[in-house]
Amino acid sequence: MSDPLDSSNQADAPGSMKRRTIVAGAAWSIPVIAVAAAAPMAAASPPCPQFASAASWTASTTGQLRVHPDPTYNNRVGGTYLALPENNANSFLSVQDRNLQGGTTTVQWSTVFVPVSGTAYTFTFVTNTNTTLTDSQTLNMRINGTTHWAGITKPTAGGPTNNLSGGQTHSFTWTAPSNAAVTFAIVFLVPGVTNNPNRTNDDIRIGLPRISAAGCRS
Repeated sequence: MSDPLDSSNQADAPGSMKRRTIVAGAAWSIPVIAVAAAAPMAAASPPCPQFASAASWTASTTGQLRVHPDPTYNNRVGGTYLALPENNANSFLSVQDRNLQGGTTTVQWSTVFVPVSGTAYTFTFVTNTNTTLTDSQTLNMRINGTTHWAGITKPTAGGPTNNLSGGQTHSFTWTAPSNAAVTFAIVFLVPGVTNNPNRTNDDIRIGLPRISAAGCRS
C-alpha cells in the first residue's frame, strides 16, 4: 500500500486522508457500550443507539505485516490507523501490507452493542479505497464472530461479491435474537503477497457504521 487515499468528504461521510496525515492510535481503553432502547408508546421515537468514537474500540491482530521504511506507518496494532478529522475519530484505515511469507493477516476492531430482542437493525457505512496497488484486501463486518457483510478490492473466484472501488455506501440488516450484548467487529483481511517487495496490498477506509431501526430515529 503506497498511494494515498482521497481526502474528500471528511465531514459528512468519512473519507480518506493522505498517509502523511494519519495519526497512529493511542493506548486503547475499554470500549464504550452502545445500548439500545425500546420505543416508548405514544411518544416521540428516541434516537437510535450509535457506536462510540473509533478511538474507544478494541484492536487485535493475528499474522504478520511488513515493516514500512517510514515508521509513521507502523504501530503495535499492525498497520491499521485512526483518522482524526476535526479531533473526532470516526473511521478506520488499513494501509499496511502483508509480510512476504504468505498467509493472511487479520486486523480487527471491535466494540460491544446491546440490542433489543427481535429488533431489526440496519448498519450503514461508507468505504473509500485505493485499488491501484497490486494485491487485494478484504473487509468483513461481523457480529459475535459471524460475517454478515464482506467486500473485496479485487474480485476473486469464490470471494466476496461486494466489490470495493472508490467511495461507496453499503448496508446490511441484522435482527437481534435476544437482549444479550454482542461483539460488533470491523475486520480487515490482508492476504499475503508474492515474495516481491514491489507488490503491495490495496488500502481501505471505513467510516463508523450508522445504526437505524424501527422505533428509533437515526
